[in-house]
Amino acid sequence: MPSFFSDSLQSLIKQLLVRDPTQRLGFKGAEEIKNHEFFKGIDWEEVECLSMKPPILPNFMWIPRKETIAETPVNNPAILEDPRNIIMGFSCVRDI
Repeated sequence: MPSFFSDSLQSLIKQLLVRDPTQRLGFKGAEEIKNHEFFKGIDWEEVECLSMKPPILPNFMWIPRKETIAETPVNNPAILEDPRNIIMGFSCVRDI
């Protein structure tokens, strides 16, 4: 992990990448992630209401949309069966 990452960021990343989903940060809900030290000082109500001023403003204008995100259907079963499309050793591969 890059040495310029803060200790709290390194901790967050490591806990999010635990292979066993029952031991992974967030298994017990989003509050578990939101309460991590990395997010200390974040007012989650402001984030939800889109009233929090972002710490960095990009050079382009982005307008958030309120859309429902749906899983992309896979109509070709061969895609699912191709071993190149599976992340080896990942513990959260959904059974088909």
